[in-house]
Amino acid sequence: MAKTQTQTSIQAAEATEFPVSLDEFCARLSADDKRVELIAAFHHDEAAAGRLRDLEGLYHSRFAELATRPA
Repeated sequence: MAKTQTQTSIQAAEATEFPVSLDEFCARLSADDKRVELIAAFHHDEAAAGRLRDLEGLYHSRFAELATRPA
């Protein structure tokens, strides 16, 4: 069965990105983003969901989603 373009791009991203811990991601993020309350809320949400290790790109997309979520 032929792979779709999406599957190929996901596999390529996984090959160049390595999983990082939630603590490490939030520490790196706080160097550039000074919204400490938002970072703390993100850390709490991710830990509560059990996502303690993931790809950095996936963390970034979920953080962006949280930042734009209505209060």
